[in-house]
Amino acid sequence: LEAISLPRRFDATQGGLSVALEPSLGSAMGTALDVLEAFPYECTEQVASRFLPNLAAYRAAQALDTEIPGLEERLERTVKQGVQTLQARQQYDGGWAWWSNGPTNAYLSAYVLYALLEARDSGFTVSGYMIDSAVGYLQGQVGSIESLSDASVRNRQAFLSFVLARAGSPDTGTLQALVDARSGMSLWARASLAMALADAMPGDPSVSSLLSDLNGAAVRSATGVHWQDKEADLWNMGAPVRTTAQVLMALVKLEPENAFNADAARWLLAARQRDGAWESTHDTAWALLGLTEWAAASGSLDSNFTFGATINTQPLSAGTAPSNTVTTFTAIDQLFRDRPNQLLITRGSGSGALFYTAHLSVYRPVEDVTATSRGLTVSR
Repeated sequence: LEAISLPRRFDATQGGLSVALEPSLGSAMGTALDVLEAFPYECTEQVASRFLPNLAAYRAAQALDTEIPGLEERLERTVKQGVQTLQARQQYDGGWAWWSNGPTNAYLSAYVLYALLEARDSGFTVSGYMIDSAVGYLQGQVGSIESLSDASVRNRQAFLSFVLARAGSPDTGTLQALVDARSGMSLWARASLAMALADAMPGDPSVSSLLSDLNGAAVRSATGVHWQDKEADLWNMGAPVRTTAQVLMALVKLEPENAFNADAARWLLAARQRDGAWESTHDTAWALLGLTEWAAASGSLDSNFTFGATINTQPLSAGTAPSNTVTTFTAIDQLFRDRPNQLLITRGSGSGALFYTAHLSVYRPVEDVTATSRGLTVSR
């Protein structure tokens, strides 16, 4: 039961309450995948982000012998087109720039290589020369750890090492040096480092130390558990959603029974925007990667139960899982102004989880809106 009150500081005349019921993790992920495919811009990061989570969702669905509606058709379309675009944009040194030309970017190149490795391992045709060239470029970007005073550079080295280990070309000396230099390193970088060590040096005691760091930094809240660095690592596209997703990936891989895993998935779902995706294409891709790893380990893609929602005892929607996302809109003039509105979400017995989001939009009359200055002023 959610209590939803209209703001009383002004007389709201337009807007309404949007409620989405998602009767499985598969339907929740499907909505975000639709947003990624429809995104209107195509920088190199967005090309990779468009097909990378589709691959993860496909593997999770295969592992659980279940189906996400429309996934295979979209996967075939986005992967082939994405790989072709990335092949055309690969720079002479083996890396990638943000667009077709420009300076090569080490973090972006590692991210693209990670996407290509996932595509190759899922059975899609990816040029071996393209992967080998990218591996060679990243190996040339891994420098002496002792000289890295900048935390963002150490973070990037950890991610590069994670991707190189994923490619079968780990540098164990660099991995150990990064463990020793992890003070001040972002949590997402420590998660990358833990996964890289587990792949390259199984049984290394440093993995336990890194996992201890991650468990000790968990932030609990009413919406679940998440991880957030003290300062966002903007040079490496750091953000709380991305950090939480990558920590979740590490915990699912290395501590599958960790109680934080389900709560981290819950927090990620609660952190979505109104369109069902996250704040950026990069955040959306990583969130879906983390959620699909958790779904495959927990069996949360499948569901079998009845569900419904009412607003002030009036029916909004009802259905039976598995089904697609059900979305409703209640206009503001149908909501109580002088007391809280009661949104009731119901779920019957059965397997699986029901996810929901509720967003209240309120528009002020234009006559009531006054000019505001927050540092940038336009005058006429």
